[in-house]
Amino acid sequence: MVERLSGKFLNCADNGSYTPEENEEEAPVATVISGRESQTEDKQMNENQNIIALNEKLASLRAHSSKMRNEIEILHSRGEMLKQELSAKVSESQHIESKHELFKAAVKMAFDDQHPIEFHVEELKKQLETDIQNHEQLESHRNASVNPLEVRKGEVEGLLQAQKPQMQLTLKKVKQVDLETETVILEIKRREEERIKLSSKLEIRPKTASRKSYIERISEITKNSRKQDADIGRILNDTRDLQIESNSIQARLHRTYVVVEEAMLRDVKKDLVRQQAHRLLTAIHESFGHISEQILITDRIRREAVEQETKLAAVSTSTLPMDRLQVDLDALRKEEKLLVDPLHH
Repeated sequence: MVERLSGKFLNCADNGSYTPEENEEEAPVATVISGRESQTEDKQMNENQNIIALNEKLASLRAHSSKMRNEIEILHSRGEMLKQELSAKVSESQHIESKHELFKAAVKMAFDDQHPIEFHVEELKKQLETDIQNHEQLESHRNASVNPLEVRKGEVEGLLQAQKPQMQLTLKKVKQVDLETETVILEIKRREEERIKLSSKLEIRPKTASRKSYIERISEITKNSRKQDADIGRILNDTRDLQIESNSIQARLHRTYVVVEEAMLRDVKKDLVRQQAHRLLTAIHESFGHISEQILITDRIRREAVEQETKLAAVSTSTLPMDRLQVDLDALRKEEKLLVDPLHH
């Protein structure tokens, strides 16, 4: 019908004539066309409204999906945290149980009078070997169970890299953290082995005195040294006073001798008795001088002998303590090194 109408319009345009009769015949056809066009427009508007509604519904579904995904991630992170807390609690309980077992074993050894200490030591060594074997078995089981998970993890990582390239940076960081974790675990194992070796060496090493005893001994030596210094100062003061008194007496005697000698020399040529008295006085003065010198020499020799005896006694008595002090000093240095090294690390 549309083709017929268009043909007629074209014929009219070509002929240049258009009559009302033809217009009356073609009016119903135009009405039908306009009705169909209005129906098509209404249908298209309805379809557009449906598309808009579907887009809005799709957007709301996407928002709800992202919200659900965020909630799932939060729950997953909470689950991981709970797993970590559970593993920490389990390890703590295992540590407490091991301590409890050690305390029980120590109490049993302390109250066991039927077996010697060596028997309990052997039992502990056997138990330690058994624990080491169990630990190795658990490590092997863990490795056997971890290897498939590692393979699966690699596959999942490959899929994630293929699907989401933006997660490659996060995966690199995770790998770096895994490498650092493995390094830390190896370092912990190495330090644990060093601790076991040092503990065995410490058990073998002979027991030495504590630092408190050294401090008490040093305090006692310092107190005695101060007391000796006070005694030496008092003796030096007394010696100085005696020296001053001795010098004054010698000066007075010398003056007396000079006065007496001058008095006797005045009349020594006139009287033989005075000559003999002068000779006796001179001999007595010289004898007292020799006696004084001998006393000083004897005192000096006696003091030197006492000093030498004191040095000899100190050398003879300080040989063994010096060796012990050297051993104790080496032990203190080693202990200080063991305490300082972990702080640097």
